[in-house]
Amino acid sequence: MNSPEFCIWTLFVLISFATSDGTQLWDQVDILTSANEELVLRLGELENRLEHLEDGVSDHRQMSRRQHIGHTAFSYRIDTTKRTLDRNDPIVFPVKITDLDGGYNSQTGIYTAPVDGVYMLSCSLLADQSSASIPQLHASIMVDGKAVGKVFAYADTASHRDQGASTIFVHLKQGSMVWVKVIDLDHVTVGGDMYSMFSGYLLFEY
Repeated sequence: MNSPEFCIWTLFVLISFATSDGTQLWDQVDILTSANEELVLRLGELENRLEHLEDGVSDHRQMSRRQHIGHTAFSYRIDTTKRTLDRNDPIVFPVKITDLDGGYNSQTGIYTAPVDGVYMLSCSLLADQSSASIPQLHASIMVDGKAVGKVFAYADTASHRDQGASTIFVHLKQGSMVWVKVIDLDHVTVGGDMYSMFSGYLLFEY
């Protein structure tokens, strides 16, 4: 595509052959120069409008994405049944309190993050010693196989229970998997009802 300057000089040459009057020739050049400046000005205005439109489309896409994702928050608990677990066993919280996007799997105990962002994760566990278990309960909040928080509780007798808890803020990637597992010890008993819970929510996308 030829530039405006090339077009002007082409017309200049054509006009120089079509007229013998130098004054008329320069008048034509002035007219063409003014027309070119106006075209450049209009082109700049169009480029600015296009940039604003592109920004608007980008904002609309981000808003639509947020509306599609909505809010993500979950909270699950263990039922009234005590669970005796060994080290590295996942702690599954089967009873749903709330789950706005269905990200928590109550069969596997794994929460899958729907988007990149900063999340709050919280876990409380009740150590409830039985005759077949030891008093300590030690667990980790795991993100993609890495411990990011720990919970500890100690039930020193069969009649004394103890609750431990941990709350963290962590950056998760879309598809990151989060769960809670027993660490260090075998034959630990996790008490149920509303004392052992696992919760989380998205603070903001990042």
